Amino acid sequence: IPLRHLHRIHRLVVQRTTCPITAPSFPLAHTFAYFIHILSQTIPSMLQAVFGTWYPATGT
Repeated sequence: IPLRHLHRIHRLVVQRTTCPITAPSFPLAHTFAYFIHILSQTIPSMLQAVFGTWYPATGT
């Protein structure tokens, strides 16, 4: 994940956050949730690539 891409997303979130009180904390939470989302998308495929099996409960 390019670092500048994360900075661009962070900047967009800051711009879209209208409440000045939660502006410092909300982008941080959003970035954390974004990382969790990316990890949940990449870790299963990495495990599949390494072990050749699909570990999450996909029914197979």
